[in-house]
Amino acid sequence: MKHIDIVVRVFHWCTVSTFLLLMMTGISGMNNEIHIIFGHLIMSLILSRVIWGIWGDDNSLWIRYLHSPKSLVKYLNAIFKRKNTKLQLHNPAGSYMVIAMLSLLTIMAFTGLLLESTLEFSGVLLPLTSNIETNVVLLIKNWHELIAYLMLVLITTHIAGVIYSSRIYSTNLLKMMITGGQKSTGKYE
Repeated sequence: MKHIDIVVRVFHWCTVSTFLLLMMTGISGMNNEIHIIFGHLIMSLILSRVIWGIWGDDNSLWIRYLHSPKSLVKYLNAIFKRKNTKLQLHNPAGSYMVIAMLSLLTIMAFTGLLLESTLEFSGVLLPLTSNIETNVVLLIKNWHELIAYLMLVLITTHIAGVIYSSRIYSTNLLKMMITGGQKSTGKYE
């Protein structure tokens, strides 16, 4: 039986919900204050996950996410050829995806904090942003938006990977992320 601890599951679904709300408020541009609040929330979620990855449950530790690029290529070749690979909670593909998404979310949150300081004249970075010129602010805004759209690409890829992996391993990974665990019934376990 594999398991995903409650902290990681709560983090995952809170991040999913918060990101959706950030995209809706960011695209509509209707309520910047709410967008900023959700931005602070996602930064808090990321910080809590980083801390949990250092001191949390054994399956949550960042050390479990470290794979070489060679192991990633080997893993991807094996699953696409449907070779006998064992279901892993921290397989190379999933681990790289988690690190990529958290990295982009962190950069997006940081650029959001910079924008809050430069455009709203408030926020934790205000003392550091008093001399930023308008053209740099526009560049930061463009990066912030580009990263949000790159996140959508990663999210789509992540969902496709979960669906594909669930199928080849005969394991409902979505249900695992909700309940915390499930026995695999597939030939790959």
